[in-house]
Amino acid sequence: MSSGMIALVLVQVETKRESLVSNRIIHRTISMIFFYLKLLIDCIAHIHIHLQSSILFAEWLMAEAVEEGADYVMTQGATQSNHARQTAAACAKLGMKCHILLEDRTGSEDPDYVDNGNVLLDDLFGATREKRPAGLDMNAELEAVAAQYRQELGKKVYTIVGGGSNPTGALGYVNCVYEMIHQFDEQNLDIDHICLATGSSGTQAGLVTGLKATGSNINLLGFGTKSAKEAQENNVFNLAKRTADKIGKPGLVERADVVADCSYVGEGYGIPAESTIEAIRMFAELEGLLLDPVYSGKGAAGLIDYCRKGHFKKGEKVVFLHTGGNVSMVIYRISCLEYFGIAASDVPSFVERINRLHFMDTVRCSSSYDDLILSLVLSRYVY
Repeated sequence: MSSGMIALVLVQVETKRESLVSNRIIHRTISMIFFYLKLLIDCIAHIHIHLQSSILFAEWLMAEAVEEGADYVMTQGATQSNHARQTAAACAKLGMKCHILLEDRTGSEDPDYVDNGNVLLDDLFGATREKRPAGLDMNAELEAVAAQYRQELGKKVYTIVGGGSNPTGALGYVNCVYEMIHQFDEQNLDIDHICLATGSSGTQAGLVTGLKATGSNINLLGFGTKSAKEAQENNVFNLAKRTADKIGKPGLVERADVVADCSYVGEGYGIPAESTIEAIRMFAELEGLLLDPVYSGKGAAGLIDYCRKGHFKKGEKVVFLHTGGNVSMVIYRISCLEYFGIAASDVPSFVERINRLHFMDTVRCSSSYDDLILSLVLSRYVY
């Protein structure tokens, strides 16, 4: 099975004082490069869910679970874990039970955060779940629960580490490199850089292993989403070494091959910085593409800042790897509202003002978050 349906969108960037100009996009940045936006469309056994990195891990991990004859799959992640949601969906398709441990990394008590978004989808996919406070060894917690299910319930449990970030999961992105290289060759593209958001390490580890295995000279840069630079790079390197061992190429990856810039994390994991919200707004308003506040939004914030600071040379070609996660957009309404300068308590009156506009006669808004986003986009033309 292919690891994903791939789409490349060409964007030529020209030097403008406050704009990035292409055949489709006008972005605020300063540089001259070529961008290729790589969209990873979820697909597993004909299920198309959302743009999401985790499905590339799940393809390999679920195959291993099936091969081992598992009847239960267990994994862990943060409250709004994309990986956990994708695992639950894959289990539903394959007829397996799924149990998830969710770690409260942000301390948020917002009902949207704790019960909506990916958590809601976990439930819809039939997964059971339990919570853990922040700071525990979540993989150890996972194994303890799995042992209990095996001993007390007689279940054959297959466990998946957080983010699916183990050598088996990382194979999804080793394979992704081969797909990209094939597409670049087909389109005569000489790519200079690949940029992405890096968190639990599996995506970047798989990519760096794949790039080394193919002998590619493409530079790989991860923009961190939770850890400090040294810790992030070490996590990626250690997993890349194990992934290289798994494909029979020990010693393939060197420490210098792993580069991460963790300047765009902000206050911490799951907490969008101002630059994150700016990137989300820019991609949505100017290209109709959704980023998420936890991963891809922070990666795009780094990409935009690198353009502004001239880190990419004139004429270079850059691939931004969109790893999805936009399901969680709806739970970050307060951050988005604050960026637009609107207090949450003012939402009803704001929407009412939008509804009075004559060109909105056929598109009525409510106070729901989804409709509010439409209102916010339209309002920039009339206020």
